[in-house]
Amino acid sequence: MNDQPEKNVPGVCNTPVQNTCPTGQRSLVDWFSSTFSVGGVPPHEILKLIGLDSSDFDDTFGLQGYSKGLIYNGIKLYYKEENEMFFYWLDISGTGCRFYETITDFTWFDLFDTMRSLKASITRLDLAVDDFDGIIKLTKLNYYTENDMIRTRFESYREFKKKNIQTKQLLGHTLYYGSEQSNIQIRFYDKKLERENKAKKQVTVNHWVRCEMQLRNERADQAVNHIINGRDVGYISKAILLNYIKFVTKGNDTNKARWKLAKWYDDFLGKVEPLKLSVKAPDATIEKTIQWVSNQVAPALTAIVKAMNDDKTIIDDFLLQGEERLSKKHKMMIDQYKKNHPQMNVDDDVKPEDFLN
Repeated sequence: MNDQPEKNVPGVCNTPVQNTCPTGQRSLVDWFSSTFSVGGVPPHEILKLIGLDSSDFDDTFGLQGYSKGLIYNGIKLYYKEENEMFFYWLDISGTGCRFYETITDFTWFDLFDTMRSLKASITRLDLAVDDFDGIIKLTKLNYYTENDMIRTRFESYREFKKKNIQTKQLLGHTLYYGSEQSNIQIRFYDKKLERENKAKKQVTVNHWVRCEMQLRNERADQAVNHIINGRDVGYISKAILLNYIKFVTKGNDTNKARWKLAKWYDDFLGKVEPLKLSVKAPDATIEKTIQWVSNQVAPALTAIVKAMNDDKTIIDDFLLQGEERLSKKHKMMIDQYKKNHPQMNVDDDVKPEDFLN
């Protein structure tokens, strides 16, 4: 649970990840951590590779076996060098996530895809969904849990409340499902209370509850795979939630597995299907990029071409601009793809715009 600067939207919140809204819902990446090793690539090149300028960073002490570190507003890159090999730990806190979104043109897809090209191990990924509409109430969650109106993979939960001794005013309220030491923990907490009392900031919304999914190791790794493969963060967040926790309405059936989802919970989830993080995704980054372009970019390109009376020359312009802006990451992806597909023949008569049809 991190104090994060939300900017530009009157009230409380703004993020380019999904929705920006003083009402409704929004989903976001709220923590990211990974480790990797690269031969002969110094820290300033790693930062450049993920869209950052090393001149913005300050030196900091090493941590957990890493001898040195660089830090910039919640973004930390720890490293050590042994026998011309650099070992890295990239750690981006909640504050760092919001800051990263404002200082670079990189998307989370870009960052995750770069980590894949570096064969990084994803050690932690926090996903969050904010509710501003009052659908998720902590007292309601607690009631459903205490009265056995819940189906969950977790064996335990706990409630934490913080109050002022003299006034008895509630200063913080959190429900934890699962253990913090496990590969997944889900927590619901009153973000409005946290900001007003911990951060001492004025919040101009009536309701703000955050649901956080803290994923570690293989769970974090698989969530990143799904994002790279074109799923938006909001869908993944709610799908994970549905797979691990179901608040249900008591029925006459003695089998609780057949009880229906509570309507308010169904409304919150948006009727998404469960997403199991144990499902493995392919590793080839060019294939992932193709899938992402198909899901996210192709409709926009088609709209542009249609608006220009089916004149597709603008696609050629995009390709020329893109060739001039190919990054080291893109060239690594190209080389890896060609290495893995040595027998692939390319028909020179086929143009990129043919794939729009």
